[in-house]
Amino acid sequence: MGIFRVMVPSMARWFDRTMEKYKADPLFAEQFAKSLGAKGTLQFWTEMTYAHVGARGSELETMKSLQQNLGLTLATASFSDSDAMQHWKKDLVAERNTNFVAANSPDPVGALGSHVISSLMPKGVYGTELLDAYREKLFKADKGAGDAGTRDLWVKGHDSLDLVFGDGNGRDPVEGLFEGLSHNPDAAVHAFESKVDLDHMLGTTMYTDRGESLGHALEAATTGVTAGAATQHALHTARRRRRS
Repeated sequence: MGIFRVMVPSMARWFDRTMEKYKADPLFAEQFAKSLGAKGTLQFWTEMTYAHVGARGSELETMKSLQQNLGLTLATASFSDSDAMQHWKKDLVAERNTNFVAANSPDPVGALGSHVISSLMPKGVYGTELLDAYREKLFKADKGAGDAGTRDLWVKGHDSLDLVFGDGNGRDPVEGLFEGLSHNPDAAVHAFESKVDLDHMLGTTMYTDRGESLGHALEAATTGVTAGAATQHALHTARRRRRS
């Protein structure tokens, strides 16, 4: 893990190009995930976000791309049903409450595992099995705080946390989960089968910033396609009709 803690911008660009090239390769994705292990994967991204905090210009663009390509690579790996990846997925969910702190950080309070996991979910299609297992645990914790208490549950004590290069900060892990669900309609349907869960999530939008991401997940659940796909199809059809 030492090399990742000192990954200078030029090395980050090389690493990003590697992820970009092999992100859809199941063999590479699985080997990459297994080589780090579930906990190591989350520690890696914790180190990267700390090392490149405040990135600007080309460095910021590299880190935004790396965050996306890393998420896409892990999404590919999540579809493997090998024994090793079954353990990896189980271990990943089990790390959701672990405190992840960068090696050089003076702050003893870092990010919860759920913060880190969800920060890597907005892009890519994650496997239904992993999304179901992770969502079940996250929803249970979220409901336990009540509609008005969810912001304090995830953000309190993590006010300076920023795990996202670009828009957002990753402090609400449910928001990242919703974006992950928006790319997997089956998992999105499972997420809202319970009226209790749906009512709770709708109620939390009054106290959080997760309304838009919840809308994306609900769109996938109700249309049966990735969020935005139905809209894009409708626009494409409309344009074709106008030209005819």
